Amino acid sequence: MRMKAQPLEINEEMGFDAKIDIFKRAELGERLANLLEATNEGLIVGIDGAWGEGKSTFVKMLKGHLRNKNEITTIYFDAFENDYQKDPFIAIAAQIIQQIPLPAKKSERFKKSAIKATKILAKGALRIGVKTATAGALDETIFDELGTSDDIAENTSAALDKFLTKKLESSKEEKESLNTFKKELENLATSLGNGKPTTFIIDELDRCRPDYCIELLEQLKHLFTVKNLNFLIVTNKTQLLASVRNRYGNEIDAHLYLQKFFDLWISLPRTDSTYESHPQKYLDFIIPRLLNEGEKIKNELIFRSASEIFKHNSTSLRGIEKTLSYISILYNSSKNEYYDHYQVAIAVICYCKAESPSTFNLLTKTSDHKSAISK
Repeated sequence: MRMKAQPLEINEEMGFDAKIDIFKRAELGERLANLLEATNEGLIVGIDGAWGEGKSTFVKMLKGHLRNKNEITTIYFDAFENDYQKDPFIAIAAQIIQQIPLPAKKSERFKKSAIKATKILAKGALRIGVKTATAGALDETIFDELGTSDDIAENTSAALDKFLTKKLESSKEEKESLNTFKKELENLATSLGNGKPTTFIIDELDRCRPDYCIELLEQLKHLFTVKNLNFLIVTNKTQLLASVRNRYGNEIDAHLYLQKFFDLWISLPRTDSTYESHPQKYLDFIIPRLLNEGEKIKNELIFRSASEIFKHNSTSLRGIEKTLSYISILYNSSKNEYYDHYQVAIAVICYCKAESPSTFNLLTKTSDHKSAISK
């Protein structure tokens, strides 16, 4: 039995394939796709779901659905993979350049407008930072155009002073540069969509550093909100609210603050009832992917017990995976059939190890049951 399930591969042709869409979210995806197709107003829509609830799987299926069924151009951006950068503007602009095959003239115009905007936002960023952050999409000429190419390495302070002086003297020019970038972005989104709005999906925002997370939202609202470009932001709203408080203090009304950026929130549905249980469905889905070829499951009571624990505690899909990894360690340690009470104990201990470390420590603190009872 594997400790990790085989990676789930979702290609752009699949959409809401019934074999993967085990929670039957296709109807939600279709309604959302119709909404994104019907508006060209530059919507920012939040997809809310707890950590480990299959948000990324949902939007990857949605991406295929948008392209194949609605013929909507989509761009996918993993925010967590890019939060090592100081400025999210560069990462988002580079993603547009890298993911969308652009005609030479349009590509050059957009790149030049992005470089000018980057000058305003970079605030003296070192050459290596920009080159790494954009994977070469925005090259070193930005510093040549600033006139700081020769002295960055030797005298960063002087280069920064030069940049800030120029900034103070050219406020009007900077505003015009940012407006030019937005116009080029709107023209690009319009041409890409062939009459339909383009959708930009931002995933894993809830895993980012709080400062990067908030900076991304603010730049998105002020620099990337244009006609024919809708944004779909996949995150855990509770964690996003915590990021706002981390940035601006507990006194701020975080919910009111987020209202400035999001036009609509949609929550991923989850069912835990007598008749239908997402934890049970996911358990049935993932266990075959944990078994080696030709392997048959043994000690089935472990998994039945774990299923009841997951349903009772509304365990996240990621929590289920972690628990199963610990079960796999004990499962593989012996080829014997365990007694029923031992199988139940394995399920409890492995769940606590994954989801409740404090309880696990209490359960494993002593081997003297009399001492444990007396405490």
